[in-house]
Amino acid sequence: MSEIIYPSVEELMEVNKLVLEEIRVSKHDKIGVLPSGMVILGGILKNTKDKGGDVFDKAIVLLKGIIQRHPFDSGNRRTGIVSVAAFLEVNGKKLEIIKETGYIQGVRERYYKDSEIKRWMKGGKIREFDRFH
Repeated sequence: MSEIIYPSVEELMEVNKLVLEEIRVSKHDKIGVLPSGMVILGGILKNTKDKGGDVFDKAIVLLKGIIQRHPFDSGNRRTGIVSVAAFLEVNGKKLEIIKETGYIQGVRERYYKDSEIKRWMKGGKIREFDRFH
C-alpha cells in the first residue's frame, strides 16, 4: 500500500479561496480563516492523519472536521467537499457522491454515521436527511 498524501493547512486555505471565487452562493461570502481557524485546521489534519482505516475513513474525518468545526469565514461545506475530492484523487480514489446539499447539511448536523458517509462517498445510497428524526 502506498503512503497516503495529506493536504497542508495552506492547501486547505487555497481550496477555500478557490471555492469562494468559483462557487458564489452569497454576496456576503468572505475569504479567510476565523481567528481560531488555523488551530482548528491543524487539529483536523492531525485527526485525519491519526485516523485508522483506509483513505475513505480518513476522508470522513477531513470532511466532518471542516464542515462541523467551521474554520473558515465562509464556504465551509463547499470547501469540505472540494478538499475531500482532491484528497481522494491524489490518493488514487474518486469521490462518487451525487451532488445534493441536503446530505452535506446532514453531515454538518451529525445526522449520519461514518459508515453511511463512507458508503455515500463511494457512490452508494444514503438515507434522506431529516432534521426532525
